[in-house]
Amino acid sequence: MTMTGTEPFKKYEPEKIKALFKEAGYGGEPIVIMDPTDQQNLHFLALVLNEHLKELGINTDLQSMDWQTLVSRRSIKKPPSEDRGGWNIFTTAWPSSTMMDPVLNAPLDSSCDGKNWFGWPCDDQMQKLRLAYLSVKKAEDRKKAMDAIQARFLEEAPYAYAGQYFPPIAYRKDRLKGVIGMSSPVYWNMEKA
Repeated sequence: MTMTGTEPFKKYEPEKIKALFKEAGYGGEPIVIMDPTDQQNLHFLALVLNEHLKELGINTDLQSMDWQTLVSRRSIKKPPSEDRGGWNIFTTAWPSSTMMDPVLNAPLDSSCDGKNWFGWPCDDQMQKLRLAYLSVKKAEDRKKAMDAIQARFLEEAPYAYAGQYFPPIAYRKDRLKGVIGMSSPVYWNMEKA
């Protein structure tokens, strides 16, 4: 873990956030947040984000839907003002093992061909940093490459990282044996007890 690039985020500054929205050209139009109500953790995240944005004076349009509807809508590239299915924000989650690798981390793909992860970030510098990471051989150079990627990520924000969580998993010891404890359930190695 590294703290590279996190300095600007150590203090909550609502006025700075408002200024950044204004600088980006935000004019009070509704920000559509797709809320997958059948995915509990993602639903709660959408609710918290919605309230946070409203406190900042952002006009939000929280749209409740099931996960499949969200998945079908997230490919729409037109903004909400041009397409009823258009959106600005959606919540999602990934296994941490994938997110830790800058090459496997799909949302970090910032190629400018429009074929990358939903939201379609375009950042040639990030792509160069990710490719440079692949050619690194020494551990100390790998750390430098990761620091450079993290600093660029926090500067350009191809997606917003909201944190980590461990979903609750329960099973009966008198019914199953060989359960492998992971952050997501896996079904190999299990047997009836």
